[in-house]
Parts: sequence; structure tokens; C-alpha cells
Amino acid sequence: MPNYEWSCLACGNANCSGTSTCKDCGCSESASLQQIKTFRQNFVNTGGAILSSAGKLHEDGENEILTVFAKLILKIIVDPWLPSIKK
Repeated sequence: MPNYEWSCLACGNANCSGTSTCKDCGCSESASLQQIKTFRQNFVNTGGAILSSAGKLHEDGENEILTVFAKLILKIIVDPWLPSIKK
């Protein structure tokens, strides 16, 4: 139980120190990503509004383009040097 005010990661609402669950959506202050997603969806389904302080939850594959781009850049930079390194 935190001894400071904390913002819920599911809904973004502020909670008092000494509490371990959000007063608005019921999410635990130590919830896993899957639990946060579930509480967030339930909160929205019951008419709740997610505040910007809740932050964005990244979905699987969302950063895939960055991974592909990074691999391409590494190939362009590193591949020309590989023959001289192997000798």
C-alpha cells in the first residue's frame, strides 16, 4: 500500500495515500499489464472516461515497424564491415 498519492494506470484518476485499489475503477496499484487492460475496458464499458494521466498502453506489434527499420539500418551499416572483421 503506497504512502503517497498515486494515479491509477487503468483510469488515470488520483488516489489517496494508504489505499491499494483505485476508488474509481477498482484497479490495484500493483496490477499487471493484463489486469490494467481489463480494468480499463470495464471502466470504459460502464461509462468511465480514461484520463490522459493513465498513459497509453502499447499493443503487441505496435512498434514492429521500428524493429524492422532498426534491423535494416544495422544491416546497411554492419554488413559491409563483416568480411574484414571475419579475417
